[in-house]
Amino acid sequence: MNYLDMLTPEQRKRTIEYYSAAFRPSLALAAGATDDPTFTVGDADFVCTDITGTARDPANPTVVFLGPAITLMINDEGSGRNLFNRAQDWHSKVGSGERPYRLPMPFLIKQTSVVTVTLVNIDLAGGQAYDIRLAVGGFKIFPTKRGG
Repeated sequence: MNYLDMLTPEQRKRTIEYYSAAFRPSLALAAGATDDPTFTVGDADFVCTDITGTARDPANPTVVFLGPAITLMINDEGSGRNLFNRAQDWHSKVGSGERPYRLPMPFLIKQTSVVTVTLVNIDLAGGQAYDIRLAVGGFKIFPTKRGG
């Protein structure tokens, strides 16, 4: 899919650059815990095209869980829209650096919007905590025209 083909003629005249926004909970996500890290899109519109992440064992950072017991919801507070209709399982919506989860349709986040991801550790029986790193990738469309 050529994302530029989806832009308006006016948007195609603007400066467009790759961008990745990282979410990072402040502490390891304990069993049964919820965290709501955010990022602000400050200087341009952001077109989100993919989601990647890792969930590591806080006690042993060399251990990466391929299917952690985590759900997530992504909310664009600027538009009031959620990316999903309800929280989704990590394994079904988060890819790796080698294989990002590509959104079927890019998600436009307007300039100055705050984006929140709600992470819930649903591992109640095992008690596993996770050190989370999550990123949404895509590109920014700046208000200025190319070369100006």
